[in-house]
Amino acid sequence: MKRRDFLRTIGISSTATAAACSVDPLHWDPMVPMEKAYPYLIQPEQVLPGVSSFYATQCGQCDAGCGVVARVREGRVVKLEGNDLHPLNKGRLCSNGQSAILDSYSADRFEGPLKGGASVEWSSVVEELGQSIQSNAGKVLWVGRYRSNASEAIVQQFAKVNQMDVMFWEPDGSDAMLSATKQVFGETYLPIYNLDEAEVILSFGMDYLGVEGSVETHNGWANSRSPDNGVVSKTWTIGPRIGATEANTDKHIRCKIGTESRLA
Repeated sequence: MKRRDFLRTIGISSTATAAACSVDPLHWDPMVPMEKAYPYLIQPEQVLPGVSSFYATQCGQCDAGCGVVARVREGRVVKLEGNDLHPLNKGRLCSNGQSAILDSYSADRFEGPLKGGASVEWSSVVEELGQSIQSNAGKVLWVGRYRSNASEAIVQQFAKVNQMDVMFWEPDGSDAMLSATKQVFGETYLPIYNLDEAEVILSFGMDYLGVEGSVETHNGWANSRSPDNGVVSKTWTIGPRIGATEANTDKHIRCKIGTESRLA
């Protein structure tokens, strides 16, 4: 390459880079929302700009209820991590827990009530909902995610006053496991898998390192694979698909859906 061509190339690329950096992100990426950060007009005495505060709380992404430490700066949660002192997750936090911050700050979250896909005012929603509950007393069912402590008390009080039944439902819940234990053992409960000292782990179609396993199960599997325990476990999986568990196993045997019991 000649010297003149080299200088021309450098000049063009530098101009293009500067232009790209100066363009508003909304013009080249519609998925990036426009956000404007303003300083405090009246700054709280306990808040120091740039200095984080940490709050111990509980994850509500599923019914496990792992311990979480939220890192807050200038009144905004910026990071979630597992609580090292919590007996269940012992400092670990799954991907669902890490993504809980999006419930507050995601550009795609619901920011208010919708009716027919269109935004409506809270006052009209409360009025219409109240009239509907009164006219259908005893025939209304409250459906929502699991609540605990004060949140559950509010739901139960509201349902009692309005003669409503309450049904807690979890999108990533363990209804299938509860039904299975009921059929096999005659009781409805969730089994706990102690994998810490396991030498061989054999799974028939259960993605225990994915959504079907708790953080406690994940920790147990990780401990069983650690050379510090003296014995590194061998893991086998049998199933029709490749999930998080199958991707980390020593040996996977593929089978057709519904044939796991025959192989067992």
